[in-house]
Amino acid sequence: MAVQKGATLNVGDTAADVAQKTEAVGDIKMGGGTIAQKYSTLGGRQVTVNGVTNSADTDPNLLRPATPQGGTTARIPGTSGGQTSTGTSSGVPTGATPGAPPDVEGGVGPSTSTQGSTGRAPGQAGASMLGGIGRLVPGVVEGEAALMGAAGLAAQSSLTVGLVSPLMTAAEALPVAAGVGVVGAGAGHLVRVGLEKAGVDKDTAAGIGFGAAVATGAALGTVIPGVGNVAGAVIGGLVAGAFYLFSLW
Repeated sequence: MAVQKGATLNVGDTAADVAQKTEAVGDIKMGGGTIAQKYSTLGGRQVTVNGVTNSADTDPNLLRPATPQGGTTARIPGTSGGQTSTGTSSGVPTGATPGAPPDVEGGVGPSTSTQGSTGRAPGQAGASMLGGIGRLVPGVVEGEAALMGAAGLAAQSSLTVGLVSPLMTAAEALPVAAGVGVVGAGAGHLVRVGLEKAGVDKDTAAGIGFGAAVATGAALGTVIPGVGNVAGAVIGGLVAGAFYLFSLW
């Protein structure tokens, strides 16, 4: 992200403050694609940077390819004739140059993909949908922008550069977690209303509805990015339970 000449991002800037100061936002796409929609909240020109990594032109010390696990498929930028190869064989994608990093989004490092014909894994699609829902919750967009702005500031100093990755992860996870809370709470209320209509007393129905909200949030929380399945389930259950109780008052 580049800010306008003479402008400075400050901790506590609102989304509107960041958008006014932003000159351009770039998203590196290895192997094609367009800049992610989430960056539109930062304002400025939205720039997609496309490229292909060639291991022969890269310092070997900078390459940290992930070892493919059985049953996964990685999309690898081809090193001959511009072709793209998929599949794995003996830990190396079929037809790919050993050591060449797989296709990555956002330039954050090597990754593997289980994408289907739609180009997006089911978990990614679910996280994207939940993130859209979560951004409707007051304060979530502002919090996301503040975290990304803080990451930009952290990147400017060698003393705080280690904070960039966790801050960006938090910015990505925040709207998804909020979306999980909204959907989980909604499921809990559906259960509660259904039980009340069936003749169950309100207190009992509310308690069962709370359990349904937490269970739904825990199940959906596994798609929260960057925190892992177990932590995601815990976060999802807590947020959904909190949203459910808050909406009862």
